[in-house]
Amino acid sequence: MRIILYIILTFILSVLSFSETYKVFLIVPMTGEDSNIGTDIKDGLNAFLKYIESVNGFSSYEIIFKIIDNGSFDLKDSFVSYLLKNSNEPLILTGGIYDKEVNYLVDFCEKEKIPYIFPIKINFKNQINKYFFPVIPSYYSGLVFLKNYFKQNNMSFKVIYDEQTKENAFMIFEPETLVDYNSQNINLNENTLLYLSSIDRIISFLEKFNGKTTFFFNHSDIVILDNTEKKELFNNSFFISWIKTDSDPAVSFFIEEFEKIYNRKPNTYNLIGWSIGDIVYEVIKRSYEKNGVNRDNIVSELEKFSESDGYESTLFKIHYSEFAGYISRIGVSGFYFLNFIDNQFKKTSDFYRFYEILNKVRTSEKDDKAQN
Repeated sequence: MRIILYIILTFILSVLSFSETYKVFLIVPMTGEDSNIGTDIKDGLNAFLKYIESVNGFSSYEIIFKIIDNGSFDLKDSFVSYLLKNSNEPLILTGGIYDKEVNYLVDFCEKEKIPYIFPIKINFKNQINKYFFPVIPSYYSGLVFLKNYFKQNNMSFKVIYDEQTKENAFMIFEPETLVDYNSQNINLNENTLLYLSSIDRIISFLEKFNGKTTFFFNHSDIVILDNTEKKELFNNSFFISWIKTDSDPAVSFFIEEFEKIYNRKPNTYNLIGWSIGDIVYEVIKRSYEKNGVNRDNIVSELEKFSESDGYESTLFKIHYSEFAGYISRIGVSGFYFLNFIDNQFKKTSDFYRFYEILNKVRTSEKDDKAQN
């Protein structure tokens, strides 16, 4: 492994030198207040590269991950200048954790025709572009999944929104299911999805209505449990999740390999780093074995991830198909449910594929209209 320091803080992770070399730009913070995130992602990626090297996975070519640090919520001029100056260098670009950063990278990669995989942030709704391949589900995906899950299973539900989430709530849900957080008289159904803008409001609502309904939360809300001392309020609530549990063989294997190197248990960002390596390695390997490695063939092979029901990664099945819109760039293709019981999460369902549930509900609604 080589580590080289540039003017823009840039690390290079690679293995032995070969005649064919493919470069991947990974954008993560290595300085600033979020440098721990960048370090964790780098460590997870390094663990993956060491594993692949140990099984002779780099016998024909080399993959270099050049880790580029922006290290700021704002776009640094030096960061933008570096990308523009070196736009012909990367085969693939990945990473980015800040809004401005990711939005710039999406536009930059579309213009330069660089496959952009796996921004490390949750957007409300992922942009739809030919060269953009998000992996982490958006807030929108989670909310649409829950709405259609309730419909498919004939579950009555209400959605609690506030002034910050109102516009998006009305964009996704039918008006009759929506209830304003500030309403004086709130009548809840059997199931309630909380779509509120702050932890304080979520806690306040749970304190007022605990035991009167079953609460559901989006996948992005799982972090609330790490930031509150009132975990008991969430008892018997359900969260959707897109990350496999530790008991899954693929995750258990990752944990084992990571502990061999770092002698500690990995965290979620370590898993993301490993998964970035996994997906990038897989698509380069497919391209190398078929039509040759270039940007267009990388896009083509990514679009074949939908074959055999998706590529089974450490995270879950990754689903990309020929560019046609939102579903063709969905990334992790669905969710499962976690029940929070006795201060811990318990997996309570199989993996539900987003597009299958969506199609079933749409088919059912069409049938209902036809009968009427």
